[in-house]
Amino acid sequence: MEPLHAPAPVQPETIRKSKGDAVLLGLAMGPIAWLHTYDRDKVKMWVGLVLEFLAWLTIIVMLIIAIASGNYDDYNAEEATVRDIIDIVRTTAWQKWALLGTFALPLLTRLVVAINYLAKPAAWYARYPRRPRSQVVAILLAIFLTYIAWLYTYDKDKAKFWLAFGVSAVGGVLSILSELAAEASAGTTLVGLDLLFGLALFGIYIWVIIDVAIRGSEWYRDYPYRY
Repeated sequence: MEPLHAPAPVQPETIRKSKGDAVLLGLAMGPIAWLHTYDRDKVKMWVGLVLEFLAWLTIIVMLIIAIASGNYDDYNAEEATVRDIIDIVRTTAWQKWALLGTFALPLLTRLVVAINYLAKPAAWYARYPRRPRSQVVAILLAIFLTYIAWLYTYDKDKAKFWLAFGVSAVGGVLSILSELAAEASAGTTLVGLDLLFGLALFGIYIWVIIDVAIRGSEWYRDYPYRY
């Protein structure tokens, strides 16, 4: 009679992730970058998003108070430009911290996520557990967060994600510059470019929704192996 042996434990299926990509995503996206490694960083992502939301809410309230108090004296609230708002905040006492926080907070949160990814050993990325994805989640992300849906499936949609991120970043910068240049004659060109990138962002929004919707449920079940 052959001796009975306990079956060997089934090892979880793993995939290889890129540490460099993870650090770059942290620098670019902040806490939402943990969606890329959500299976292991679920708590960090949600805590980070909640803290960032509360911090931004505090900064926005401080800015509103500063703008409102400044408009009573020298500015018309309906006609105030970005430069006027900056001048109002800069010339007040405690509201200077709001302006500083507006610029420092995104840098700080992104630095924290990047350092967290950088501190993880190479083995953490080399044998990352493979998990299927949900098409429903991907569609909801596409509808409400546009190209963040490609972060959810980053291992297959890396190029699409960075293309959308680049267009979004350039569009945001042009939007601010066009507002600052609105009083100058050169502002017309910037406004035109701002409109162009706005249309490009809308095109990306439609593209993301179509892209995630036409993939079958099998694609997400076998992710990232199905082409």
